[in-house]
Amino acid sequence: MLLEDLVNAIKDLFFTLLYLTFALTCKLIDFLKDVFYMLSGISPVEIDGEKSDLLTSLMKSSVINRVFLTVFVIGAVLLVTFTIVAIIKSAAEEKKNVFTVLKKTGEAVVTALIVPFCVLAGILLTNAVMGSMDSAMNAYSSGRTTIGGQLLVTIGADCYTGSGDKSAVMAAFVSGQYDYLNIDLVKANFDIQKMNWLLGLLGSLAMLISFLLSAVTFVQRIFDIVLLYIVSPISVSTIPLDDGNRFKVWKDMMVSKILSAYGIILSMNLFFLIMPQVYRIRFFEGDFQNGVVNVLFLIGGAFATAKASRTISQLCGAQQSGGELMSTLYSIRSGFAMTHTAAAVIGGAVGGLVGGNAYKAALKSGKSKSEAMKGVGKKDINQTAKDPSKAVKPRDRFWGAGARLATMPVGMAHDLASGGLITMGKNFMPRLKNVVAGGGYANHAEVNKPEKPDESPAAGEAKKEDTKAPEAEAPKKETSPEAKAPTSKPEKKPDKKPDIPPPPPKGDDGKK
Repeated sequence: MLLEDLVNAIKDLFFTLLYLTFALTCKLIDFLKDVFYMLSGISPVEIDGEKSDLLTSLMKSSVINRVFLTVFVIGAVLLVTFTIVAIIKSAAEEKKNVFTVLKKTGEAVVTALIVPFCVLAGILLTNAVMGSMDSAMNAYSSGRTTIGGQLLVTIGADCYTGSGDKSAVMAAFVSGQYDYLNIDLVKANFDIQKMNWLLGLLGSLAMLISFLLSAVTFVQRIFDIVLLYIVSPISVSTIPLDDGNRFKVWKDMMVSKILSAYGIILSMNLFFLIMPQVYRIRFFEGDFQNGVVNVLFLIGGAFATAKASRTISQLCGAQQSGGELMSTLYSIRSGFAMTHTAAAVIGGAVGGLVGGNAYKAALKSGKSKSEAMKGVGKKDINQTAKDPSKAVKPRDRFWGAGARLATMPVGMAHDLASGGLITMGKNFMPRLKNVVAGGGYANHAEVNKPEKPDESPAAGEAKKEDTKAPEAEAPKKETSPEAKAPTSKPEKKPDKKPDIPPPPPKGDDGKK
């Protein structure tokens, strides 16, 4: 019985920690959702004690206005220049008269004056319209839906154990009336051990990644809108030269940037409208198969929310805004690459500080970082072996102590450069002892080392003489006369051909 209670307690602790991890992930997602409403302008932000829309407050700030006025003057100068160029061009091509060019210049002046007001009025109007649509698409009138509550209702639909009305309790969790971070309240209405954790963990992780990318895209879009607002006078100044083609591109980009920011909000509300209907549908008989389908809907809905800005941009006719998500991913990847490079530089600096020049030299020779650091620890850098045969006089020890103490920081700096903090730490105590008990006026890291054999040339000659001495004292062996006789090499005979006797005379036949 005791063992069963222990097992149940461990299981309850495990699932409690699992739910807290899930709930904290959902809390982060809900935080990003609130950031969306503030960045889009639906929810106001507090600036200097006053609540206002974020984007319009940035565009009406004194710094942005000063920059805009400077660019406006530059645009006026460019407008005069482009008007002169257009008049010369029309006179050369004989396609336009001067009055047409001047008419375009007048349009440019009027456009430059009304563009700032139109942009600010458009943002305020869009915020009002999107706020009304957000309220209309909200499934619960008591407040905005929470993603954590929606995910809790989705993964706990089949394990409800509460005493009240199931639909009312789930609606309270989704609308935020019940806090899904209250573990006791959740346990009172759901059996957390029977929840669909595959759906909950995968869905929350996918939504967190999607919402994080969307938040980065939101911030990027704010910078783009402010930039387009500042450079609008330069775009307007080109109207006399190209009949307003560049200004039309600027207008399409500005409209798409403003409207696409609200695509994520609308898609998010659509997600909350669809998901309660999806988890009521039984696609298969088994709970696992239905959980997999719900996971697909959650992940697809999360990525559809992130892709909503691209859909709105294409609807506005701005095809160039379609790759913003890929651009954001590329920027994030570049940021990770820069972080990796910075970490490598910092790691190299730290390694150089710890191991000094010996560590850097070992790395250049092809050793790994761990091997190079171990090699520095094994080396005896800047150490001097004590000579036991030489005794330090008390007078030298006393009068040189001040000089050795003054030169000790120089020696420690030399240790730090040669072998880093490792060598400086190894040589600190020997240098400190040298100040007290050493001789001379320069500080040294004196250590007791085993005597090494003398390998000088003089010692080598002495060793050779010692080895030859026994041979000289050895008794001479008696040798035979033959052995004593000097040995000489046989003389070589000249290479001459042997004498051949003359042939016998004819008719004699060799007889006498």
